[in-house]
Amino acid sequence: LHALLAATPVNDEPFTSRIQATDALLDYFTGRTPLPVGLSSRERAHLADVRGLMLGLRAVTLLTLSVLLGLVAVALRRGQVSRLGAALGVGAKVNLMVIAAFVLLGLLAFPFLFDAFHRVAFRNDLWQLPPDSTLLRRYPESYFAGNAAAIVALDLLLAAVLWLTTHPKNHPRDSASGAGIGK
Repeated sequence: LHALLAATPVNDEPFTSRIQATDALLDYFTGRTPLPVGLSSRERAHLADVRGLMLGLRAVTLLTLSVLLGLVAVALRRGQVSRLGAALGVGAKVNLMVIAAFVLLGLLAFPFLFDAFHRVAFRNDLWQLPPDSTLLRRYPESYFAGNAAAIVALDLLLAAVLWLTTHPKNHPRDSASGAGIGK
């Protein structure tokens, strides 16, 4: 993802400069370094909001993963592999449907989706930067559209693999005995 974030062509800025700028922002977002210099006070305030959002999402991700691993451990300990497979399959299908809806909305109206995301994710208008903003020049809306597409593609691939591997038709021997992964 890091290489994708830095390599997405958005302007005539040299690739190495984009890599360095993106490295600095990612290090800031993960709490490793202070905010890079050369930004306006509004940009700095917005990036502080983004950092808070990213750290919050990281915490939610870790909590969700912990709960999921705990549920997997309980299912394995109880010998309920088939129920676990079925639940994972349902989760994968729901994920595919939700992502498909967002893909459709993104294809039809990415600017609307981008705006809606910012209105929900941030409690202020600091994300509404002037057109000559350093951040907007380096990371215009097309940059986020390209990265959103790549993230969605990866999510779709992972959900499809999970769904296909948990589907009972892909485990005929287990399905016949009534103990299929997806049953």
